Amino acid sequence: MHFVFASAMGQEIERDLKFVPTGLDKDFTQAQPSRGGVLPMSLPFLDDFAWPSFEEENIEGDHDLIRWETSPVRRTQTFSKNAPTIGVATLDGLDAGGYPYQFNGTDVHGWADTLTSRQIYLEGYTSEDEVTLSFWLQAGGIGNAPDFEEDQLIVEFKSIGLEGDIWTQVWEATFILHYYDQFGNDITEEVLELIELGESIEDTYVNYETEYYSEDEFFQVVIPIDAGEYLHSTFQFRFRNYGTLMGNADLWHIDYVFVDQGGATGNPSEEIAFSEPAYSLLKDFSVMPWTHFSELPELYMRNSLEIESNNFGIGLNNQENTGITIRHSIDGAEPNKFTSESIQNVSVDVGIFTTEFLENLVDENGNSATVNFDTSLSDSTAVFEVSLWEEEIGYETNHLGVFDNDSIGFNQVFSNYYAYDDGTAEKAYALDAIGGQLAVRFPLAKADTLDGVLIHFTPFYENASDETFVLKVWGDDDLLPGTPGELLIASNQFHNPIYFTEGYDMFAFYPLDEPLEVSGVIHVGLIQQNIERLNIGLDKNTNANIGNLHYMLGPGSSWAASEIEGSLMLRPVLRAGGEFAVDVPELQTSELITSLYPNPTSSQLMFNASEELVWDIFSLNGKHLAGGQTFQGVNSHDVSSLSEGMYLLQLKTKKGFEVEHHQFVIQR
Repeated sequence: MHFVFASAMGQEIERDLKFVPTGLDKDFTQAQPSRGGVLPMSLPFLDDFAWPSFEEENIEGDHDLIRWETSPVRRTQTFSKNAPTIGVATLDGLDAGGYPYQFNGTDVHGWADTLTSRQIYLEGYTSEDEVTLSFWLQAGGIGNAPDFEEDQLIVEFKSIGLEGDIWTQVWEATFILHYYDQFGNDITEEVLELIELGESIEDTYVNYETEYYSEDEFFQVVIPIDAGEYLHSTFQFRFRNYGTLMGNADLWHIDYVFVDQGGATGNPSEEIAFSEPAYSLLKDFSVMPWTHFSELPELYMRNSLEIESNNFGIGLNNQENTGITIRHSIDGAEPNKFTSESIQNVSVDVGIFTTEFLENLVDENGNSATVNFDTSLSDSTAVFEVSLWEEEIGYETNHLGVFDNDSIGFNQVFSNYYAYDDGTAEKAYALDAIGGQLAVRFPLAKADTLDGVLIHFTPFYENASDETFVLKVWGDDDLLPGTPGELLIASNQFHNPIYFTEGYDMFAFYPLDEPLEVSGVIHVGLIQQNIERLNIGLDKNTNANIGNLHYMLGPGSSWAASEIEGSLMLRPVLRAGGEFAVDVPELQTSELITSLYPNPTSSQLMFNASEELVWDIFSLNGKHLAGGQTFQGVNSHDVSSLSEGMYLLQLKTKKGFEVEHHQFVIQR
């Protein structure tokens, strides 16, 4: 873990989930995933995780895109470093809904994710055909790395037995041994040569250490598929990781998985691909209110956009037909396509290189152009589809209906909130102090009404759903601009971290007690009641914390500027020219209670609870109106005091593991 010590009273912490090994026995048993009915594919098998290749992503029914069975593994673009091509498969300690496999224990390890290939037709092949599986692997990357001698990644092959499928381990991740001399120089190669010759090495080095595969680089693994029991018509292979079951930790990243004959491996002769995503065309924010942006659009637009790509080949290659496309995300909108005269047909060497996408732009008519968003298209909110491409693929040409590794895209959202982060939490930020406070600085483009705050509490290690915090808003300090000054409002309502089980990196909305008129620079944050860490999501691919995030470690201490790089996933929600409204997460299925009835109602609201629950009623402007506890079975609540209109019933388990929201109407 990385610590920044600021006071004897506590500390601010960037958490990367380093666990102490438990020594638990490793149980290899696990339920086999469903096959989904996709027919076996022929060689070659290739996936670089740049397109939606998982069965659950196949919403268009195009089986040619599928490479993997339904899995808790996710495709990510922000967790690895120096990936061969954009997109990797990340194995961690989270289930398919982004929730820890076990969130109620201490230091729980076990078999976590499994990524199983679709069936591959290998019948008729022999060992002489040299069928080979190859893939590129990284441990940790930007996230937490696996722990030596405790965490593990394995590969298993499937054979067919009399009683069904048989999975056999054929490979496991091994560690790399590093030797150092008395000056700290790495002399690993020299020592390994001596070992190979059978010579003594005790007097050659003074120190050594072990580690898994590098956290910064990918290494290729090659495994032959030559045993007869694997050469059948429904061959499959799978990756499995052993590590923490308590969150987004002990990460393994897999890229460019390739199966073919003739000893071929995933080393393309020609491949230029993006290696990192883009997330915003705004200068300082990833998202901002449309009504604020519209005041002076040019002030908030980027004037440069450098994106890393990789010549993942064996020699010089040309960047061809490179550009950027913007389309208003409404039916019938036409895309605007721009190209840069500086980056057409540029020869690039093997390895990582950067491309500046906003330099010397011309439009489709060859006229000099500047990328911007048309503020006449909407008066409230707007979304634009942005694609960057090496070839003519992306939103506007619908290449196979998906992005490939030489095209990337994102939605530029203009809503009713400000955001610095890119929407993904690679790590977590926490204050280790009773009464610890944090505040994030936001310079507002115009005066507005602040209604509440969106926060992503990332679930790992400590379940903080029973902990409490209070929202606070400060003005800017007149004497020390950029730091929190006068307290503008402190909520009287205690809030709890809310976790979600239906998706990764989801935000919960926390309303202020009363709307607050704000202008200029404000600082939005909270004060925690206890020493327990609340673990707010920390985006490590942007860096807005420096200069914008401040913290205070309990009574009597002063504000300190954060020294932890990243962007805290906390977003102020403003009225932004409209009525107060916040998107409430609706679960696709109701599991905690049956549907509310009668609905609409005039006096009594009834439901059948599956267990004892905590319930709260909110108005649609986020004001808390009532709350309490249910009992298992039929519950009836008197809502006759509520005026006509629509309301929100929130239910969660006592430990906060599950949360549901239901709307109901009072009608008389």
